[in-house]
Amino acid sequence: MLVTRIAHDCKIAKRAQAKRSALQANALWLGVHSYYLWRFASWVLVFLVIAGCSQAPSVSSKPSPSTTDGGSLSSSAPPQTTSSGANTSTASDEYVVVRAIDGDTIDVRAAGGGAIIRVRLIGIDTPETKDPRRPVECFGEEAAKFTSRLVGKLVRLEFDVERVDRYGRTLAYVYLSDGTFFNLLLVEEGYALPYTVPPNVRHADQFVEAARRAREAGKGLWGKC
Repeated sequence: MLVTRIAHDCKIAKRAQAKRSALQANALWLGVHSYYLWRFASWVLVFLVIAGCSQAPSVSSKPSPSTTDGGSLSSSAPPQTTSSGANTSTASDEYVVVRAIDGDTIDVRAAGGGAIIRVRLIGIDTPETKDPRRPVECFGEEAAKFTSRLVGKLVRLEFDVERVDRYGRTLAYVYLSDGTFFNLLLVEEGYALPYTVPPNVRHADQFVEAARRAREAGKGLWGKC
């Protein structure tokens, strides 16, 4: 009887373990697929917003600048100013770009020296290239290559309401020494889509309008993906 009882208890324990393993596997599956569904929904929402904007007349007749692989980095948008011409943004000192992580993330160091700071560009999102759980997304490598042209250049950082994200990255709008608004340039040339996360919404309308123009012109990922 004792042997029979022990065997019975072992069977019950094995069944319980199998159920726990199945529940853990289902939880992992749901977590991974929820992440992908959220990212897909974000891109679909951006596409719908841009498509809706394309039905209305453009608020600006000024064409966006074009760049080639050998061209200069240049954007049509000046830094935000008041009617008096004073800069309203909270800006930093100059930084040197030391590395491009991907299309929308860079490492910088103060021009006078110091620790390396990881910067996530606000308001935009380039195709993924660094996520080990998924393949490189369409036009991701091209976006990363374009951003890598910043390496060695001096930039100025402009901040919005929140300065740091949950990963500890500094959130900033990046300007080149000639005033080029690099976040906007990425969208204008089709390397990035608008990606607005409140409360950092200062240039959201500019990004949506730039994406609409890029889509109509078939630039970058709009023509390739």
